Amino acid sequence: MPYVYTEYGIIALAGVLKSDVATKMSVEIARTFLSMRKFILENGDVLVKLAQLQNRQINFEIEANKRFDEVIGLINKANLPKQVLFFAGQYYDAYDFISMLIRKANKSIVLIDSYCDNRALSFISNKQNGVEVDIYKSSKAKLLDEEIQIFEKQYGDINVKTVDSF
Repeated sequence: MPYVYTEYGIIALAGVLKSDVATKMSVEIARTFLSMRKFILENGDVLVKLAQLQNRQINFEIEANKRFDEVIGLINKANLPKQVLFFAGQYYDAYDFISMLIRKANKSIVLIDSYCDNRALSFISNKQNGVEVDIYKSSKAKLLDEEIQIFEKQYGDINVKTVDSF
């Protein structure tokens, strides 16, 4: 037995069934089909735009996933450790790791440190020529404008931004 009927199937069924309840139900179902057709006709352009928007969203997600995969691929190619954990007292290991990251950077370095001081500039002085540097620090950080100016005279411009919400 079928579980789904078209509008025309319901009308045909109403002609076959003879009880009052069956006739009333068939008429209500036929009205429902008519209401659905009217809704689709009145809102077809909205439904088409919604489908187009959905397609754009899917395409955006596909493109974003491709870009994300490219970034992950570049990180993996750089042969950098995925995770590093330093324990109390491993000061030199942490220093050496950060220095290695800065030396390997070939495009840009972004440092986000609310307590940034002139030691950050010592690290960044190991960067390659042409590598852009952005530092985000808080207004309470001990990195002085004079230190930044002296650094820039020797190593080139860096972008230092003060942000108080970390």
